Amino acid sequence: MPLPRTRAITRESHGLLAGLPSLPAELIQMIFDYVLLFSQTDKSLAFRLMCTSKYLANTISPALYRHVSLNAKNASKFFYGLDGPLKRGENRRWWSGNLEGKSSAVRRAMWLSMVRRVEIQDLRAVKACVDASAIICKHNRESRRKALQSHREGYLFFGDCHPANEDEEAVLLLGSSLCKRLGSLSLTHIEQLALTGFVHEHTLCINLPPNYKYSPEYFRHLLRPVDRFRKSFVLLNYTGPEGACTLDPLIEGMLERVNGTAACYIRSFKLVLRRLQQDPEGIALGVAYSLAKCRILRRFAVLIENYTFKEGETSSSIEERMMTHFDNPWGTKGVARDLGTTFKVS
Repeated sequence: MPLPRTRAITRESHGLLAGLPSLPAELIQMIFDYVLLFSQTDKSLAFRLMCTSKYLANTISPALYRHVSLNAKNASKFFYGLDGPLKRGENRRWWSGNLEGKSSAVRRAMWLSMVRRVEIQDLRAVKACVDASAIICKHNRESRRKALQSHREGYLFFGDCHPANEDEEAVLLLGSSLCKRLGSLSLTHIEQLALTGFVHEHTLCINLPPNYKYSPEYFRHLLRPVDRFRKSFVLLNYTGPEGACTLDPLIEGMLERVNGTAACYIRSFKLVLRRLQQDPEGIALGVAYSLAKCRILRRFAVLIENYTFKEGETSSSIEERMMTHFDNPWGTKGVARDLGTTFKVS
């Protein structure tokens, strides 16, 4: 984020500060630049700066809202004001311009348009997103519907992107704590989620909980409403097929057919393997074979992280060996590259 120049600063005598000597304008600018720099990694500082002036609110908001994590403690507050009354004339290009002079509902909608990566950590956050989606999509008053209809098809996240953040890929991350609870997700929530606008085009990341015996069928229920807009899929922390923990149901869910038409719009799939105890190459190849057999999904990558290298091994030598092993069952060299299959080891 480029550092803005300060505006004229009015000095007020306040406590001990009254006795300090006046600082040169260059030093004030330098201090201000450092404060803004720190605010890019300290959200608490960024929020406090936003509250000091309209100028800083417009300057800092895109960086502050670019990445958000929603959970039971903050989700309701994050959407606070979205259901507030609109001001007259707020029915055209509400996401453009500055924040000042806007109603609380439009300011909140503008902040939502700045989000490019959202992590949902628990079921309470899911419920808050469902409620907020209903506000965006199903407003009771005609004025509200007109005001928010420009939000691309009424999606809560990743619809109309704020110009300041449009260069970043849209990512929806399901946290490991949420994955543990997917089995208890009520049908009411599923039905509500299916009826409301949630996310537009995005990359979906699922962060699997460590040492947890999950069933991928749970994911299918939660993800079906957003299948159409999933550009790519990333599965983190997969530790191999232990017991019922195979990826086949999840892959089938991604490639489910509806009325004879493929419902999969995924352009790429990335699997990140971590903390593997044995045969990481075999697990990676098994996953790649399953994906290749689908013949619908092209371009997928399998990543092995924290790999224990043997003497003389390098990342490139292992990756090339896996590409060769992948080609062998097909009887033709270069199948992996033709399918867009890649292996990465680190």
